[in-house]
Amino acid sequence: MAVFFTKPETRLLRQFARQFIVAKFYDDNLDIFWQRVWKVWVDFDPLPRHPDMDMDEYDMRCQAQLKILQDKVRWVVWSYPAGIRDGEVLPEGFEDARD
Repeated sequence: MAVFFTKPETRLLRQFARQFIVAKFYDDNLDIFWQRVWKVWVDFDPLPRHPDMDMDEYDMRCQAQLKILQDKVRWVVWSYPAGIRDGEVLPEGFEDARD
C-alpha cells in the first residue's frame, strides 16, 4: 500500500529529518528532540481527543502516533548517504536549527 503525503506534510517531514541529522551530529538528547517534533506535528495535524476517551487511552494513541511519525522521519533520513545518516558528517546547507 502506497502512502502519499501532502506537500506541507512532506516539507515538514524533511525539516524534521534535517533537524534529526543535526541533533545526531551534535549528540543532542533525542528524547527532547522527539518531544519538540511531536509538539510541532500536533500543531500541524491535531490528534483529537473524544469526550468518552480517558486520558490513558489518549496517551497510548499519542505514543502510537509518535512511533509512526518517528518511522516516517527515519525513512526520510534513510535517503541520505550513510555518513550523514549516522551523524558523522553534517552536509553544507544544513542549518543548525537547535534553539
